[in-house]
Amino acid sequence: MLSLRDLQQYVVLAEELNFRLAADRLHISQPTLTQTLQRLERHFGATLIERSTRKSHLTEAGRTLYEGAELLLGDAKRLDAEVRSVGAGMRRELRVGAVNPAMGSLMPQVLQAVHRSFPDVRISLQPMASFALMRALRDGRLDIAVVRTSDSVPGFVATELMNDALLAVLPSAHPLATREQISVAELSGEPFIMAPRSRNPAFHDELVSLYHRRGCSPSQFIESNGLHSQLALVGAEVGVAVQSVLYRDPGREDIVFVPVGENLEIPLQVLTQETDSDLIKCFIAAAQVRATEINSLLSPGSGA
Repeated sequence: MLSLRDLQQYVVLAEELNFRLAADRLHISQPTLTQTLQRLERHFGATLIERSTRKSHLTEAGRTLYEGAELLLGDAKRLDAEVRSVGAGMRRELRVGAVNPAMGSLMPQVLQAVHRSFPDVRISLQPMASFALMRALRDGRLDIAVVRTSDSVPGFVATELMNDALLAVLPSAHPLATREQISVAELSGEPFIMAPRSRNPAFHDELVSLYHRRGCSPSQFIESNGLHSQLALVGAEVGVAVQSVLYRDPGREDIVFVPVGENLEIPLQVLTQETDSDLIKCFIAAAQVRATEINSLLSPGSGA
């Protein structure tokens, strides 16, 4: 049987790809870590890490185990905290999950409204990809999930929030940075910064399809896994991006956000398994209000 300890050790080793560094992080000996890897490889009947004198790397089976182990360990940590909280008689909890773009301009205001109406409710918030959110909601590990999908979601009550307005994200010195609005076609020939397709294939494909429909041909796609790293690359003048209005950060001086007159066809939605709760009704109402506010920010002159 797999043990959580073995998986914890494997995750650290997969991150470091160096037995000495991983053993130091885990405060165990290198032989102990080697035995853990051998035990896991025997269990799965597959090589997980290809070792060489120059640089080790994960095999396909190793990457699969790493990704699954991260999810499993996260679930175990949350379960431990939840059981301890219930055992200690702690107050009621609202467990919310949301896609990363919603964390900036949407979730803080929504959760603030919920907290003001229900100050005795403990609120937890987990960032996840849409597929992971739906699985967590179905498994009873979340009460609410804010996802981006245009697919039907049987078994859930869905409330559509917004079809996000899209913004060009440009370095502040870019020739188009002072415009109140531009077209996607005007960015043709530029390098585009994008999240890896695996993060949300439908979202990625929708953006690429939009570029093609509008006659925009990026010179290359540069993948960057995370909101802050994508914006940092734009600020460094490595490329440009087209992103949801949820990414907008008007406080930055190195980049500007310019409307492109387009909206995503994949809506942001709130999913729940029931809506009778006053707590959940409060969340949905606050989310609808905030989503409307966010899209309404794009009046002329608001892009900078």
